[in-house]
Amino acid sequence: MNGCFVYKDVEITNIRNIELVKFENTGLIIEADVDVSNPNFYSIKVFDSDLTIYLDGDLLGKGKILNDITLESNFEGEMHLELDAKYKGKLSSSLRGIFGLALGKEIELKIEGTVKGKAMGLTHEYPLELTQMVSL
Repeated sequence: MNGCFVYKDVEITNIRNIELVKFENTGLIIEADVDVSNPNFYSIKVFDSDLTIYLDGDLLGKGKILNDITLESNFEGEMHLELDAKYKGKLSSSLRGIFGLALGKEIELKIEGTVKGKAMGLTHEYPLELTQMVSL
């Protein structure tokens, strides 16, 4: 059955409209719009993620996708993404460091890790790596 299941890579090519929605002592919520392409003839439902988020090369923390995402078959367009980032690394000791990086300038945002999706009853782990200069 797996031999009949043709998979083409899902791509995220751009991230924009980044908004820091909520700051807490343990982490923050980030919302953004991303350009996504699913060239497959089947839709893919995201059910888990394991992401690492960096700001200007410094580890911000570990992240998870919060919202329900289903990429329709042959989809190419914009999706809204909500991320929950739990602080770790150098930036975890101070929210002030995050504010200092984010206010009034462009910073490098890097997100890497894996996203797990399900299609036609089968699961697949999709690698994700995105680095882009963004204004917060």
